[in-house]
Amino acid sequence: MNDYGRDLSFFVSERRKQTQDAFLRRHSEAVLVRKKPILTTDDDDTTTVAAVRMPSRPPPNLGADGDALVTELRKKEGGVFANRIGVGRTRATDIWLPVPNVSKYHAYFERDPASGRYSVTDAGSKNGTVVNGERLAAKIARMLEDSAIISFGGCEVRFYSPLGFFHFLSKYG
Repeated sequence: MNDYGRDLSFFVSERRKQTQDAFLRRHSEAVLVRKKPILTTDDDDTTTVAAVRMPSRPPPNLGADGDALVTELRKKEGGVFANRIGVGRTRATDIWLPVPNVSKYHAYFERDPASGRYSVTDAGSKNGTVVNGERLAAKIARMLEDSAIISFGGCEVRFYSPLGFFHFLSKYG
């Protein structure tokens, strides 16, 4: 595991070894799946990531050769906005996406305590947040379904609930 997430192959292996109940107890957070970033280092020693687009359907070998990363939607210890999981370009956010088109504090996820469902809200970012091709209005929450494609300033990820992620992993044996 690193600042960007953990290889999808780790979760494929975990799924193969565990029952559904055991997997969901161990991995109880929703996740974002994205292709591995291409890292570059600028002259000022700042690490940035090229924006990466997810294919509309995952290729059969996605994760088999470690080309995808999984980030669990969880709050960083000591993070601000206790009820939100922030996404942004700075390391201070809960989900760090050091991509030039991602705002410092780009968007945030919230989990509805009653239903357990997640929503995403654009925080007023310059380059916007798009869910399944529809650009979100700033400060308006959008409920998410499994396999939703979310774009933060061009950096695309797929959203999965814990159960949806378990079923997604079944494609890999």
